[in-house]
Amino acid sequence: MKYLKLGFLIGCVVVLSGCQLSRLLTFKSQISQFSTYFQFEGTHTLRCLDPVLQKEDVARISGSDPHRLDVLNEREVAYYLLEKIPTLNEPTRFYDLHTRLTYEDLKLTTIHYPSQVGQLFPSELMSLALTSVGKGELSATGNEVVVTGGDVDLEMDHRELFPKQDAFLDVLGKPNRIVPTERALLWVYEYREIGPDDLIHGRPWVELGFGVTSNELISIETTIFGPFMAFDLR
Repeated sequence: MKYLKLGFLIGCVVVLSGCQLSRLLTFKSQISQFSTYFQFEGTHTLRCLDPVLQKEDVARISGSDPHRLDVLNEREVAYYLLEKIPTLNEPTRFYDLHTRLTYEDLKLTTIHYPSQVGQLFPSELMSLALTSVGKGELSATGNEVVVTGGDVDLEMDHRELFPKQDAFLDVLGKPNRIVPTERALLWVYEYREIGPDDLIHGRPWVELGFGVTSNELISIETTIFGPFMAFDLR
């Protein structure tokens, strides 16, 4: 059987307290054993079976404040909005990205990531991508943390699950920029993060990029979840 590799190239650098770093290490260990600790529900919902990250951890790692926060007893639901910067003749707000995080007893229990991500990447690919993050090497200097490396094997059949170029146009609209690189054309989508009271938040420029060559996806890089993350398909 021939295999492809999905490689996690680099993760973010974040500044964490000692307790937050300990929880992050536990979370990283969990996603390396993805099916044991997480379960998909529907097309774009991920449930944490043994929650470890706390609300303050997510805020520090993502660098974001929610667009809206609903509180009911020990349950909190945080809503995040990324507003796509429209291209010429593109409808405003049509391609915005919505994320919803649910906390119970201040621990992250459910992640409803943008439906567009679920349309482009089925749960089987999402689980492999997250597993590659879990298998990466974490290094820390003081309170600075970076995750690099991490590969998972993909069967050739998985290639058929990756989106083609036309799918990006259908689901995300036109890219804001197309940047030539050594290996591919990088389709870059640009967003503004909308914080409380409909104000542009501290992350006014958020990007989602896809490296495409011969109609095939070969790389992904993004800051839509806060930290910079890059993946390579080879």
